[in-house]
Amino acid sequence: MLWLFVILMSLSALWAAMRRPRTAAVPGGLFCMALEEDDSDIKIAGQERRNQPEEEALRAAEELEHRRRNGDLERARALGGELARQVMAEDIAAYCAGSVAGRVHLHCRLVLSCAVYDELAARLPGKVLADVARSAFNETLEGEYPNFYKQMTTSGAQSFYTLSLRGADDPADELGRTFARLTDREGNDAAARDGARLYRTFAAAVDRAVDACGLRL
Repeated sequence: MLWLFVILMSLSALWAAMRRPRTAAVPGGLFCMALEEDDSDIKIAGQERRNQPEEEALRAAEELEHRRRNGDLERARALGGELARQVMAEDIAAYCAGSVAGRVHLHCRLVLSCAVYDELAARLPGKVLADVARSAFNETLEGEYPNFYKQMTTSGAQSFYTLSLRGADDPADELGRTFARLTDREGNDAAARDGARLYRTFAAAVDRAVDACGLRL
């Protein structure tokens, strides 16, 4: 008889459940309260503070004024101008085993310019000084060597040299291979070595110039 009693109790519970009104498990009032909770501390992924650009601009202005007062800006400008003249005065033939006429000569100067840009960014303390020095470098080339400056800014080769330095196991060697390719000597190991030597030697010269002007990072 026990089994009959269990069956009857189960049927009774099932019938009661079927007759019960189908209401939400969470009362409507509580659900609305949950929706109305303060969500001011919830941040959307990737959302940034609205005043971040203003804060960055303020910090840059403060650094600029600080560098101006202590004479660093003038030293950076002088450094950029000096390096521009050194790029144009450098004896290219001393770096290269083959001919340095025409297209090769131009790209040798472009490699030296790339070394200037890269080393100034790496060695000078703060983006402000690097930007000032590179601006002076460009202005000196534009004013004193306009033909080369026009070739440098219109050829597009600088972008290839800069990209070759990013993420390579040996950046100078990678730049050397780019130099060989852009001078129509792709796969020429001697040309690649010339390009790498150009970059390494002049990067060291830029490093010494930074030391000499007292702007070491």
